[in-house]
Amino acid sequence: QVETNPTSNGEGDGGNTHQNNNVDELIDLTEDSPSKEAPPEPRISSPPPSPPPTTIIRNPLPPTKPRPLPFSDFHRTLFCPDLVTERGTISGCVKNYSRPEMLVEFDRGYHLDGSGGSLDNAQCTDVQNRLNTWDPYWKIVQELGSRDVSCEDGITSVGTRTTACLPVTTNPIASTSIPSCAMVSIDFRQEISKSTSANRDGKGRSVQGFRPWGVRWGKAPPDSHQLGDRRLIMRCVPLHRTPKEEKKRADMHLWPLGSFVQIKFANGCDQVIPVIQRKQQSHDHSKWLGNC
Repeated sequence: QVETNPTSNGEGDGGNTHQNNNVDELIDLTEDSPSKEAPPEPRISSPPPSPPPTTIIRNPLPPTKPRPLPFSDFHRTLFCPDLVTERGTISGCVKNYSRPEMLVEFDRGYHLDGSGGSLDNAQCTDVQNRLNTWDPYWKIVQELGSRDVSCEDGITSVGTRTTACLPVTTNPIASTSIPSCAMVSIDFRQEISKSTSANRDGKGRSVQGFRPWGVRWGKAPPDSHQLGDRRLIMRCVPLHRTPKEEKKRADMHLWPLGSFVQIKFANGCDQVIPVIQRKQQSHDHSKWLGNC
C-alpha cells in the first residue's frame, strides 16, 4: 500500500494544496515589509514509482527432487464396457462409438523421450503450482498419485501421467477405442505410514479409528462443503499448453474428451465413475459441446 502524506511534497492534491497555502500565508505576512520578491514556489518532485506487484506465496513449494533412472514397468488392465444410458455413453461418446470390454497393455515406467506412465517430480511440482493458482479453495494436503522409484542419488518421487496403450484383444476397433490410459494405485496403510498429517482431520483433531486424514471413505459427499472438510479429488490436466491456454483455468475442471474412469477395489470389484465432461455431437462427431 502506498499512502500519501498530506504534509509532504507529493504530487497528490493534498500535497499541492498544503504547499500553496503555506506560500500564501508567507506573502500576506510580508505585505507591510519592504518590497521583496516573493520566493519561488518550491519545485515539487515526482515520487518514486511504485514497485511492481508481486505474488506472495504463503506456502512455498518444496524443492524438486531429481529425475528417476529410466525404467519399464508393463501392466495390463481390463476396462469395463462403455455403458450406454439415456443421455448417451458414460464417456460422452455417441452410441455408435461406445467401447466394448477391452484388455490393454501399457508401460508405467519412465523414459527420457517422455514416454511411459511416470511423471518426474519437477513436472509434478508445476502441476501442483497450477492447482494452487487456479483452485485456491482447496489446499493439497497429500499427493496420493505419487510413488518412490530409484534415481542416481537413491530414491526419488514420480507422479502419474497418461501414456499410449495397446489392445491385447483382437477387437477390430480396439486400436482406436483407447489411445492412452493411466493407472493410479493407492495403498492407504502405506500412505499413512509415510504421512505426517494422516492422523489429523481438517480441523486439527486426532483421528479415531481407521479414517486416514479424517475422511470417511466410501461415504456419500455432502451437498455443500465447510471449512476443514477434506475429500479425494482426481484430476486429469494437460501437461503441454499454448501461451493462450496458460492464461485460462478451464483445464482444471474439464476432463479430456471421451474420458472413461474406472475404480478397481482391493476385493477385485470394478466400478465405472461418470465424470462431468463434454458430449460428442451426433450431427458432427468432431464437435464436443455441453456437459454430460
